[in-house]
Amino acid sequence: MIRIAFLGLLLLASSPANAEPQTPVKAMMDLAVQVWSDNPPEDSEYFSAARLQEFYSDQFVQAFEAASKNPPFGFEEGQTTGYPFDYDVITYSQDGCPLEDVKLETAASTGGVSIIKVNFRLWGCSEDATEKALVSEVLFEVTQEGGKHVINDIKRVFDGESLSLVEEMLDIAKGSSDTEGSAN
Repeated sequence: MIRIAFLGLLLLASSPANAEPQTPVKAMMDLAVQVWSDNPPEDSEYFSAARLQEFYSDQFVQAFEAASKNPPFGFEEGQTTGYPFDYDVITYSQDGCPLEDVKLETAASTGGVSIIKVNFRLWGCSEDATEKALVSEVLFEVTQEGGKHVINDIKRVFDGESLSLVEEMLDIAKGSSDTEGSAN
């Protein structure tokens, strides 16, 4: 019995941190829940250096870095890079309530890419019943790099259209993005 428990611990300790496709998505959604809570954490950047390295693909990181070199809102004095967004890239909003009813599911998995579908309610505190009932959807494309699962793109679903964050970042890098607002 002790051997079996030891082998289980050994296997658990030797498995990569992002062994499942949902792992990086769950980490970002846990952070999003904290960001939209009444007490957001101080470290609330989806794209901190540590999170970029741990949870995102090389392609995603390159697009983010390129967009950061040409942020549409300019640079802070003395800076050579800036944050390329004026909205929350997961909720596709500048305003909202604490996230409710967050659900993750693997929607598809083909050719080494898993699509993790996330649904949540952003307007649970709204007085408007229609707004309160709205369910947001985000699709995370997850791939494997270096033996772990990483996010390759975040696609926000708005009015039935899937909006790629990587494409938006590449547009920002070229100086051709319309990021003057968000969908909400």
